[in-house]
Amino acid sequence: MITLDRIYRITIITSDKLVTGINDNLYIIIYGEYNNNTDRIQLVRSKTNKDRFEKSQKNLFEIETIDIGQPKKIKISHDHSDFSLDWLLEDVEIEIPNLGHKWIFQCDKSINKRKSDYKFEIDLYPKQMSIEVSRSFYTSNTSGAGTDANVFIQIYGINKSTDQIILSNQIDRYRIFKIGSIDTFLIELDGLGDNIEKIRIGHDNQGFDPSWHLDRVEIRRLIKG
Repeated sequence: MITLDRIYRITIITSDKLVTGINDNLYIIIYGEYNNNTDRIQLVRSKTNKDRFEKSQKNLFEIETIDIGQPKKIKISHDHSDFSLDWLLEDVEIEIPNLGHKWIFQCDKSINKRKSDYKFEIDLYPKQMSIEVSRSFYTSNTSGAGTDANVFIQIYGINKSTDQIILSNQIDRYRIFKIGSIDTFLIELDGLGDNIEKIRIGHDNQGFDPSWHLDRVEIRRLIKG
């Protein structure tokens, strides 16, 4: 007996370009890192729309299936039962809620019924993985430890890094990073990978008192429910 021990949240995004949606039955197969795959699963009950797969729509489905690990490939197919001419699939997003991971499978291709070479199925591969993290900055509890400069952080994975992420602006820089404060920020790290190798923190040396005594930084991966 197969144990159903993983929930996947699947978002089907139909393009907003001048094409029609479809009323076909849509199916997905997810191929995982353990060289296994799910069954061919019909996407029936959208949590976001009664009429599914229309222009500009995002349709969310939740499925429970075997644990295949990280999705490495998906196969999207339909049964060509509808008489619509085109369906332009923009993206498919897959989330594993209790891991806080999201994979984006970019398509941006039309499944076209007017051409002799149309296909009713397509294989897609992940473009990037997104991990949501919280970052907490602990300013020391010593005299003069706070700063009113514009602070930034840069986060490094194994093969890639983020750009400099500005954490304060001209308005809120005077109310954060004060003596003894704990300031927390949320960010999605797109395509950085599972492991954070190092971080780089700095500021622009602006403001009346830009010097800063930073005690520590804590970064936590968030679990999405």
